[in-house]
This record gives sequence, structure tokens and C-alpha cells, in this order.
Amino acid sequence: MKILVTGAAGFIGSSLIKALLAQKHEVIGLDCINSYYDMSLKYARLAEAGIPQAGITDNRKLASSTYPTYHFIRLNLTDRAHMETLFDTEQFEVVVNLAAQAGVRYSIENPYAYVESNVLGFLNILENCRHHPVKHLIYASSSSIYGQSDHVPMRKPM
Repeated sequence: MKILVTGAAGFIGSSLIKALLAQKHEVIGLDCINSYYDMSLKYARLAEAGIPQAGITDNRKLASSTYPTYHFIRLNLTDRAHMETLFDTEQFEVVVNLAAQAGVRYSIENPYAYVESNVLGFLNILENCRHHPVKHLIYASSSSIYGQSDHVPMRKPM
């Protein structure tokens, strides 16, 4: 199965990619590698998957030296034209969107960056899934939106 994983350089995204590769899926990882989190951690996670920092350039598909079915692209989800080209070219069966600008405090200090990433970026994912034969879209949101609750799973009050 051909799977797109956004947020590929994050903790959850990189772990998911390793699990998918172990199951013999073809995976394309996508991340903009911004400086919100420590970039050295992101590059280290990519290096573990055979993606060297020196080879990473914007909007360029880079093959893993460790996993023959893994490629990485540094691409911002808000880049509509390149996102459309990616979906046109790759024909994903599954899309897992883990990319997000996290943090409630950051969203108050930088509302445009937050909305561009989390709303416009996700809209680009949704529209590309709608216009291409994507079988499944999995979206995992930031824990920042849930608040504090002792009740798991979270439920909306009636």
C-alpha cells in the first residue's frame, strides 16, 4: 500500500513510518522541518530512517538509504501547488496527517502561523484527498485541543 505520512520528522510520525515500513508498505514522509521543535531532533529522526540532512531540499523527493520503500520530501502543507503535484504524481491509497503547529500558548502569540499550518494545511490535505482516489484519511490532532479531563476517551458533554 502507498501511504503518505505528514509530520514525518516528528516523534509520532517517525515511529509510525518505521512501523509501516516493517509491514512492507511504500511510504512517503512529508515535513516542513520548521523550528518550533528542536530541528536537530527532527534531522536525527530522519537520519535514523536513512534520510541525511545534507540531501534534504525543499520540494524534492529523497530516497532513504536504509529503507528501499521510503522517501522523504520537505514540503509545507500550505504550499498548494506542490501539494497538488505530489498527489497527482504519487497516487496515495492512504494519507495519515500528523502535521500540526502545536501549542495553545504559541497559537495566541502567533495566530497566523497556527491557522495557516493547522487549518490551511489541513484543507490542502482534504481537497487533495477529495480529488484523488485516496481510500483512507487518518487525522490525529494535537493534544492541545482536548484540555484536561479525567474521563478517557474524551466525550463531548451533552
